Amino acid sequence: MACFYFGERKEALYFCDVLTEKSPGVQINWKGTSHFGNEITLLGTSDNNVEVVIKEILIDMLYMFRMNNWNRDIVEHTYYFHDEHEIRRLLEIREEFDTDPPRGVRLPAIRSDMGAYIQTFIENADVIHFQELASRCFRAVKSSLEDYIGCTIDEYKREEDYQLWLDSLRLYINQGQTEIEELMLYHRHRKFTYYHQNGLKLSQTDVQEQLKHHPLVMLNEGYYDWQMTPALAFAPRKLTIYTDDRGDAKIQTLANIFQEKARYQSIQQFPFARI
Repeated sequence: MACFYFGERKEALYFCDVLTEKSPGVQINWKGTSHFGNEITLLGTSDNNVEVVIKEILIDMLYMFRMNNWNRDIVEHTYYFHDEHEIRRLLEIREEFDTDPPRGVRLPAIRSDMGAYIQTFIENADVIHFQELASRCFRAVKSSLEDYIGCTIDEYKREEDYQLWLDSLRLYINQGQTEIEELMLYHRHRKFTYYHQNGLKLSQTDVQEQLKHHPLVMLNEGYYDWQMTPALAFAPRKLTIYTDDRGDAKIQTLANIFQEKARYQSIQQFPFARI
């Protein structure tokens, strides 16, 4: 393994920069060629680990310079998505999965598969053409990539379903068929407590009675989320959220549903003694 060809200067530059950083003892000769672009020759090194370093660099380069096109190819030609907005969102989810894998979802080990293929490829070649390596590696891991993209499509569909659910709740809230002017939500340490304008605490029995007369068909009956259901069941004209944790997912969901009808206050501004 002594000679590498890169069609793009930015590819050659990245390869050389990272290689000399991680294996300072390596000697590199770089010259341009009319046919193959950038020729990188390794003249020698005292680093016995250089092959492992090169493999990791090549994997990173495939992610950096090829992966987005690979993913787009699969989205368009395997799963037949053509709307650009949908494609962009699927590619975003794909990147999110790389850095923050979803819980409970078994994703294909793409990086490991790529590493295994590249290891075999570079062991059996004295000259490495990056474009050829990329094409061959794509074919080798395409099936795993298709499974990975399939997981991102499942997540995208869940997002669509969630958006439809939010829209149905917004419509219900905005119909204005309520006698409740305002509910106050006191949120601290992930505990949700609701109060009427007069400071009277809202009980679970109150909510159950409300649901008997005004069932929320967009929620699964018998599986109500009692942290959010009181606000949805009474659909007040105004929801004041007293919290110091606006990042809580359910707080954000309520604010999303109530939109301009919701407002935030700090918990220190709660006007009543908590009962």
